[in-house]
Amino acid sequence: MAELDFRKLYQVNALAIYREKEVLLEGMGNIKLQVGDALLLAGPWQKFHLLKKNSNLIFTEQLKGEETVPEKAGTALFFWALALMLAMGLK
Repeated sequence: MAELDFRKLYQVNALAIYREKEVLLEGMGNIKLQVGDALLLAGPWQKFHLLKKNSNLIFTEQLKGEETVPEKAGTALFFWALALMLAMGLK
């Protein structure tokens, strides 16, 4: 995990690794990932959506959080206000 710089690269923390009916909880930085390893990860929802785009990883659960794009908030607010003004003017 340290060799991949997993935490810095993906900005999520590995809490546990499940490998061949064994749960590894300590020394995450020294563990080399193997095919078939299952990771328990913790981090912000946005990072999981980015991580899901990595073709080397498979998620076992659906992501429930929505991907947000804060830089589009101003545009969305403008069109919401425009729609509200048009709706109020069309009695």
